[in-house]
Amino acid sequence: MDQEQPAAPEAAPEQWRAVAAALADERRLRLYARIITAAGRGTPLDGQELDTRERKSLAALQKAGLVSSGACDVQPVSGVFTRLLASGREPTETSVRRFLVNGKIGSLPRRQADRLELLHYIAGHVFETVQAPQGELPVLDERMITERLAEYSADPAAVRRCLVDEGIVSRNRDGSRYWLSAPRPADGWEFA
Repeated sequence: MDQEQPAAPEAAPEQWRAVAAALADERRLRLYARIITAAGRGTPLDGQELDTRERKSLAALQKAGLVSSGACDVQPVSGVFTRLLASGREPTETSVRRFLVNGKIGSLPRRQADRLELLHYIAGHVFETVQAPQGELPVLDERMITERLAEYSADPAAVRRCLVDEGIVSRNRDGSRYWLSAPRPADGWEFA
């Protein structure tokens, strides 16, 4: 199997069923073993020498993506099982939740766009349920904003300062009242 095989497409999450079904049949499993053994010896199995039943088994193996067949030679497709295993992995988290550990901020991201994305997310949640009179901004006192930020951080005062420093939240001179001053950018817009 030293011969380089063309790259096969990534495995679809459902492909494992087709592979398992193809190999569940004993006849197909034996044929697959012969194909692998022959390729390992450097002499691919000759598809012309297969009987009718074996050709049906070969068609099932091809359909499952386990083998490729040329005019005469039959080769196992390399990397099938690696791709199947990889397709079972959870996708990488891309939402702002990737910065939270058990719902809390572990540490603020270094990259400014990431930090702003996280701070906008937190501020949005902190202020979303605040009732305000028609036409006025929702306002929280220092104790309330600190309590709400404590749901997201072990150091809510530091997060509160970051929100103010980044201009996401504003406060009055004595620091007793806080309000959301910068709306969260629309989806698809950069946090910078």
